[in-house]
Amino acid sequence: MLCACAMPALAQDGQDAQDTHDAELALSAEDTAIIDKALALDPNSLVNAPLKPLKLPTLATIKDLDLARNDRPDGSGTVIVKKPLSSEWDANVGADLGLAADKPGAYSRDNPLGEIRNDRSSGAAWATLGVPNFASVDARIDPNSDQGRVSTTFKHTRPVGDTFAVTLQSRASLTETLSQPQATAAPPLRVWDNENVAKFSILPTGTTLGAGINTTSTDPVTHNSLSAEQKIYGPLGLTTAVTDLGRASETKSVSARLKLNW
Repeated sequence: MLCACAMPALAQDGQDAQDTHDAELALSAEDTAIIDKALALDPNSLVNAPLKPLKLPTLATIKDLDLARNDRPDGSGTVIVKKPLSSEWDANVGADLGLAADKPGAYSRDNPLGEIRNDRSSGAAWATLGVPNFASVDARIDPNSDQGRVSTTFKHTRPVGDTFAVTLQSRASLTETLSQPQATAAPPLRVWDNENVAKFSILPTGTTLGAGINTTSTDPVTHNSLSAEQKIYGPLGLTTAVTDLGRASETKSVSARLKLNW
């Protein structure tokens, strides 16, 4: 038999449990603010909101890169990537990429264009550091030929009045084969080259006369050369050269040059 005096105690316990449950379900101030903000949002504002143009993904530093591409008629090409460095001197790093032409292939469902990608592309990384009109240091690594090259060039141009200019240039380079050659008749691992050139320019006519000597550690003979460069019109120039003058190995060449920038 349940005592009547126990009824108020049970009612009190039930009220306490309800208060505890309500306290657990109560929203925090942060949750209340989020709900109030959502309820205050006007759906029409989303429909009439101005459209923003989509932005294509781009490299963050693309503006800092100097890209140049040259495509050939056979489908191959070259890409030169250069990045100037923040320095008081003329410093640049970059890469020369050679793109091989695709090969014609049989048409198939998996190859609708009928071409086979040529993966025999080439590439080389390089860096230059120079002081204008004085000296420069160049380094180049070509993994395709397993070679590295470091060269130092001293060059200075001195005007002679308003009509003439004299340029003296001396270049020394070291080419090193990175991998050990397998054949016994392979070239040496290190090759030294040295070239000294003097040029005399006639500024009003665009004519430059040059004389130079070249030596290399793989050839005991010192080679001499004479050259003449003539600017024809604008970017068009003509160069004639004679190497090993007066020797049995004498060679002559005539070449035209057209340099355009766009």
